[in-house]
Amino acid sequence: MDRHQTTSEPKSSSQNSEAVFSRFIQSETTTDSQYPYSSEKSIQCTLSMGHKIHILSYNPSSNVIEVVQYVTTFAQINDSRNTQIYNYMLWSPLSQKYEKVVQNFTKYGNDRFSWSYLDNLICGDPHKTFTEGTRFRRNMFCIIPEHHADLSKELEYVQKFQRLLEYISKLQQKELQHNKVDVKILTSQSFEQNEAKKGEGIAGSTWRKTLDDAKHLIVPLRKGNRGKFEWLEIVLDSIFDSRKTYRITIQWLVATSKKVEAQIQLLQRRCSQYGLNLVSINQNSFTDNPSLHPFLAPPCIPVRDKEKASMIEKKLTDFFGFVNDGIRFTSQTFLEGIHNFDFGRGITRDRKRQEMVCARQYIHFTGCIFMRVLNDNNGWALFLLIENRKFSREKNLDSIAKIFFDEFNQFIESC
Repeated sequence: MDRHQTTSEPKSSSQNSEAVFSRFIQSETTTDSQYPYSSEKSIQCTLSMGHKIHILSYNPSSNVIEVVQYVTTFAQINDSRNTQIYNYMLWSPLSQKYEKVVQNFTKYGNDRFSWSYLDNLICGDPHKTFTEGTRFRRNMFCIIPEHHADLSKELEYVQKFQRLLEYISKLQQKELQHNKVDVKILTSQSFEQNEAKKGEGIAGSTWRKTLDDAKHLIVPLRKGNRGKFEWLEIVLDSIFDSRKTYRITIQWLVATSKKVEAQIQLLQRRCSQYGLNLVSINQNSFTDNPSLHPFLAPPCIPVRDKEKASMIEKKLTDFFGFVNDGIRFTSQTFLEGIHNFDFGRGITRDRKRQEMVCARQYIHFTGCIFMRVLNDNNGWALFLLIENRKFSREKNLDSIAKIFFDEFNQFIESC
């Protein structure tokens, strides 16, 4: 076994328990007969996932958490046998047929996980942010823009957003509140001025690509120095475009659900007060694997004609009430062999070196449906419908997806 040791300085003794609970989230289990084990000098807990062992010790006198990790050698080998791709067919209530679903199972998926990074996050390191590899808790939202009849209405919508931005800025840590949240604001007027300078296609367009260039704000959840140390992170898109959705993500590790829920309700009230349409969205609307939920099959609608595919995509915004939701990447694994499309070699962009296909995504003005459009090398299009089930159920709008799916199919057949 390989041995790794790290130390962290917590702001309170309760953060040793938080470090343990974070490992429970990562599917580790305790191996101590008594949890936690206490002595006069330290509090100790041992956890295991079978192929690795974590020993966490907290010393009250030095106020230091020591973490020792043992990992078996065979679990660190990067072997293709470590990953199993599972293909199956799942019934879709929308399309009324079986859809192809792909899932990846990894035997030793978390062996390169940066536990030291996570432990420092829990202890309140102000210079770190969450990464996609960390299993933190998260709620995602987006602001769906209004239909602007003229430029004055559009500028009024921008002013509403600026009021929301001022509110969010005040939620930061006190020592950072003087720092203005630098979000670039674009309107149709600025788009017309800059369009001539930009190239054609995805690479040169104003489509928002990812959240890689997002703004991260740390929000403390306690007043003064009393109470348990708790905080959350608000992630904002770095660009606000009046014609596109704007994403706001609230994510946390060291916080009680009651306090997080209070912050979310305050955000929703502010948006309602300012006249902004804030919609809660699910994770599979952003992930590169649309089949993230193993028991939900997003229906795929193929269009094998370049001109027809382009016209249908345009109708999404002109006729069906969809709004630009930016660029999304889709894993090649999900697309392999689907409807005989030729997506060629994708873009390698993540830490796992997986190949991705670039796609444009739209959201319905009701917030109930996402439509991801993928074009292959022939110009054909694959229309992938993703339901925003959480929001639909909250607002009793479950029937909208089915109605749209039927109307959309009828429109394609009539073309």
